[in-house]
Amino acid sequence: MRLIHSILAALLFIGLAVTPAYAAESLSNPDPPAVLFLHYKYAHAVPPFEALAQWSLGRKSGDEFHKQEEITQAAAILKAKAAGLDGVKKIIVNLLSFFSDYALQFQEYDFDINDGSYIPFNNVFGRDVRIALTNGTKAQTWKLGPKDAEDVLRQNKGQRAVTLVLTLLLQESPPAGDGEPITLNAKILGYDILTAYGSARLGKVVVEASP
Repeated sequence: MRLIHSILAALLFIGLAVTPAYAAESLSNPDPPAVLFLHYKYAHAVPPFEALAQWSLGRKSGDEFHKQEEITQAAAILKAKAAGLDGVKKIIVNLLSFFSDYALQFQEYDFDINDGSYIPFNNVFGRDVRIALTNGTKAQTWKLGPKDAEDVLRQNKGQRAVTLVLTLLLQESPPAGDGEPITLNAKILGYDILTAYGSARLGKVVVEASP
């Protein structure tokens, strides 16, 4: 299996707009700053809000008489965004993947995910952030009978590329050292399989709970 180094292209925009609080435990397609703040939540650490605000403002900050005030205001907005994520336990993320040739002996397709797979977000406040799929190997199998498997390939126009709509349970995550990628650990609970072009639903996989 190939280690995933890319996902469906996501536009990384680090803005300071106020984000509403998420009342639900599940969040769909979080933006990169939200993934960063969720990491801090599950690492039981406090984000360096002022440093993040200063990086985000960059040269757009005011003169020496107003710069600190602008940083303080921006940091307050980031704190509000992070606080709005307090109740989030699950996230839903779209992932571009590929399924293998059909294994008739085992009656399954396999996806190119494993325990080392991750979803990357580059340059989030100057840091590399990733969601690590901690049970990717357990989640890589798509069981189908031969006729259904043939129908899937036909519906996907002979292509192996698909979009996996992953439901992820967030887990305890280690703090990142200097220069290391910031990693949010997540377990795959299940996923819908969509055609990569057109998003027609091809199937669904529910991942068995770990013993």
